[in-house]
Amino acid sequence: MPVMKKLKYFIMLFLAAGIVAAFGPALAGEANEVRMTVDKSVLPLDFDRPVDLDAARPEAETAETGAATEAEPAKPQVKYEPKPAAQPKAQAEPAPAAQAASPAAVGSGRPGVVKGLSLTQEAGGVRIELATDCPVDKVTYFNLFEPRRLAVDLHGQWKKPGRAVYRFKAGPIKDVRVGEHRDRLRLVLDFREPGPKAVLNPELKPGETGLEILIPAWDGQPAQ
Repeated sequence: MPVMKKLKYFIMLFLAAGIVAAFGPALAGEANEVRMTVDKSVLPLDFDRPVDLDAARPEAETAETGAATEAEPAKPQVKYEPKPAAQPKAQAEPAPAAQAASPAAVGSGRPGVVKGLSLTQEAGGVRIELATDCPVDKVTYFNLFEPRRLAVDLHGQWKKPGRAVYRFKAGPIKDVRVGEHRDRLRLVLDFREPGPKAVLNPELKPGETGLEILIPAWDGQPAQ
């Protein structure tokens, strides 16, 4: 072999030995390394994606803001309660109309007083007189049967002190009864039997100082 060829051959061997010496360990370590397959059922599917730090920052800030909000004391909630429906106002009952003052009370402010009663039998009938301390105004009457009676009412406020029954031993009227009521004074004339059969229409004469009652004679009127 020529000398030049031998020289080139030795130079190549030398270079190859140097390359093996320099890179041989690294290549041997890489050959011995065992790589394992990543199980994506454990890691999230986007594990291998790059993380965007700018996109994640607002979430962190929101979490911090939420924590600060929760730390503030909760404001009391005001419950709205509907107002009850207004009840219709009850209409006041009208006050009872004031009754007209009775003639006996006008001017004096007190009830009239019947001071006395007298009965006189005359040829034309029977006369009954009442003496009062004030004028007599409204007077009415009505007939009653079984037993036979005649009632006379002095309207207004009246009082009759003393006797309430006047009895007569003779004549067509045996007694006169006086009754006080809230709005009138009533005289009841009781007839002796058989009494008048027809309805009587007495003549009533009210005056400034009393009342005069004239009962006309009737068939079968008893003598005095």
